[in-house]
Amino acid sequence: LSTSPTSFIENAIAFVRSSENERFDFEYTSNGLYRSQLPFQGKVGVEYQLSLFLDNGLRINSDWDRMAFPTVPDTVLIETFVDSDPENNDVETDFFFPSIRVRDSINYPNFYRWKFLKNNVPLVEPSPITLQSDRFFDGNFIPNEFDEFSYREGDTAIVQLQSITEATFLYLRLLASQITTLGTSSGTTPAQVIGNFSSSDESVVLGYFGTAAIASDTLIMRRQ
Repeated sequence: LSTSPTSFIENAIAFVRSSENERFDFEYTSNGLYRSQLPFQGKVGVEYQLSLFLDNGLRINSDWDRMAFPTVPDTVLIETFVDSDPENNDVETDFFFPSIRVRDSINYPNFYRWKFLKNNVPLVEPSPITLQSDRFFDGNFIPNEFDEFSYREGDTAIVQLQSITEATFLYLRLLASQITTLGTSSGTTPAQVIGNFSSSDESVVLGYFGTAAIASDTLIMRRQ
């Protein structure tokens, strides 16, 4: 375990460019974070690439990633189940979870990532990465009951359905396998998850740049 302090790069030139010859510049704020100077959003079917230029002359580029068409949930419901209160096993309480019906587009490969927030805090249990592909349900309605992501009455739930590319899906699936099975008897052998960056000196750059078309809904968890 390293105890050396994290070194942030404060003076990089960072920008995203599109296949339509647009450029969006990012400025350093703090703690290694760069933010866009102007608000922008991706366009369906357009490709994007992240580029970084460091003051030592090193150039880093991501692969190009194409913005997918957004898939919007058809129905979002609140379901309930009764279970023991984790703070008092002798008491049963109601838990709430989102039940979402999605119509997958036909004859087109779709890849999805789900994200859940509770009171504006991302849920990371049982896993911070929840993925789906339409390999076995192309063109059909997909009922999703996420009862593993539980809420209490009165909680605010934000549900995001991200439409992503196959390359992003494969990277996140590999990353998820490292996170969720590490240390188990059937776990994936630990290894670096490289990502899609390349550098001018051919050194290894960890991380990933990708696009996502997001459909989002906010629910207040109450009895129906």
